[in-house]
Amino acid sequence: MKIFLAVLAAVVISGCSCNATKLSHPEWQTQMNEAGVSFRGLCAVNSEAAWASGSGGTFARTIDGGKTWQSGKIAGAEKIDFRDVAAFDEKTAVVFGIASPAKFYKTTDGGKNWKLVYENDNNDVFFSAASFCDNKNGIALSDPVGGKFLILQTLDGGENWKQMENLPGAIKGEGIFAASGSNIARPARDRIIFVTGCTAARVFMSADNGAEWSFANAPLEGGNGTSGIFSIAMKNENQGIIIGGDYKKESEIGTNAAITTDGGRNWRLIEKNKPSGFRECVVYRPGTNIALTVGPNGSDVSYDGGGNWARFSAEGFHAIAFSPDGRSCWAAGRGRIAKLVWRD
Repeated sequence: MKIFLAVLAAVVISGCSCNATKLSHPEWQTQMNEAGVSFRGLCAVNSEAAWASGSGGTFARTIDGGKTWQSGKIAGAEKIDFRDVAAFDEKTAVVFGIASPAKFYKTTDGGKNWKLVYENDNNDVFFSAASFCDNKNGIALSDPVGGKFLILQTLDGGENWKQMENLPGAIKGEGIFAASGSNIARPARDRIIFVTGCTAARVFMSADNGAEWSFANAPLEGGNGTSGIFSIAMKNENQGIIIGGDYKKESEIGTNAAITTDGGRNWRLIEKNKPSGFRECVVYRPGTNIALTVGPNGSDVSYDGGGNWARFSAEGFHAIAFSPDGRSCWAAGRGRIAKLVWRD
């Protein structure tokens, strides 16, 4: 493993920024413990500010790089599970409640006060993730309702939400895993990509902000209610990674990762040097070929854009997020939030 990591680290010399050429071994340092809370939403605004969301109506925020975290529960939402959070700055964020009644809340004062901005009591609603391409334009994604994936759109930073007109159809039993808020990618302003699981493992794509949709079948495990694609990351409009597996088989590697070089139309299964188990979230370090993925049984790193992976930690998490400048990275999971540090 040490030899493999050394070989992978050498790859970094070929074009990674942010002092990556001096970095070799990542480690997690726990910054916050919150017993009884499952954190699955995570968003890094910059290298100092980040937001997290979780079960029991919980949110958390740091504005000093994680030296301190403030957490709280949104009044009236104590029974809601917030599976994703979208943050725009130190004071402004939107959290997304998962199931009926699905509720979205927004704060503009650092979490002191929250405003209900959307509510849906349809029994089939199950929101898994949201994604913004800027501070105004965003979408939120739900399991199928009436045979079609429910996608909401906002044009004003989450103040108001409207259902998209053209919704892509689902296969019976197909759904979206609300694991880490990372099953949507926005590689360009008008491009939307999301991934599915259960009875099918598919990648849906739109190049015109949802006016038209196409899809590709992915080589990851699917076919039952617990397996499929759990996360997607796009480095640019062409290069991307999907990860997943079966959440009831946390240590089973199986078919758990694939990469694309043509924007998602075709996927190549990673058959050697795979992530070391079922994985729930994958991210690129901005401006580099470094990628990280996490799941309940550990964490893996790739230095070549997802072609080869090495386990670097037995610590498990649900979600990861890099700051836009790539200088800070956090992970969130069962009762804790950690920050990534690099050791020579």
